[in-house]
Amino acid sequence: MQRRRKKKKKKKKKKKKKKKKKKKKKKKKKKKKKKKKKKKTDVFQQIKARNTLFFRGLFRYVYPPCTPRLEGLDGPLEGLHVPLD
Repeated sequence: MQRRRKKKKKKKKKKKKKKKKKKKKKKKKKKKKKKKKKKKTDVFQQIKARNTLFFRGLFRYVYPPCTPRLEGLDGPLEGLHVPLD
């Protein structure tokens, strides 16, 4: 008698698990600080300031307490300072 061949069982293929992708965190953008524009001083005001500086230098020795003050200026004036030595 002839032997019957045994049927081979097919192996089931294992399904590969898909790796979950990690979500990238978004970087927060830093806000740029706006630069403040320097106010340009008026020409007449510059002349006035130069005069007050000059007179301050003159009268400093005579009347020290009442030196004329600079008023309404936005900051140091460039090239107008009279040496107060």
